[in-house]
Amino acid sequence: MLRITVVPTTEGLQLLHVSGRIGAAEVGILQQQLQTQAGHPQALDLADVQFIDEAGMCLLERWLAVGLELRGGSAFIRRLLTERGLLGAA
Repeated sequence: MLRITVVPTTEGLQLLHVSGRIGAAEVGILQQQLQTQAGHPQALDLADVQFIDEAGMCLLERWLAVGLELRGGSAFIRRLLTERGLLGAA
């Protein structure tokens, strides 16, 4: 299950707090939310994400290429992202 909450910030960007899994069954939901917010700087708060599968990684790669910022995440999630080349070396 995936839960997405839009959190207003004073930084001029849309912060999307994501909790749950980002997997094949959930990427459509996240994609739709990101498209809804397109045109505004966006960041994903991954603090409550438990797992990201291949489909989720592909989605994040596409959105990172157009300016998405990733924030937070457990050590496990940050390692998955680092191994995929989506974060700098931990």
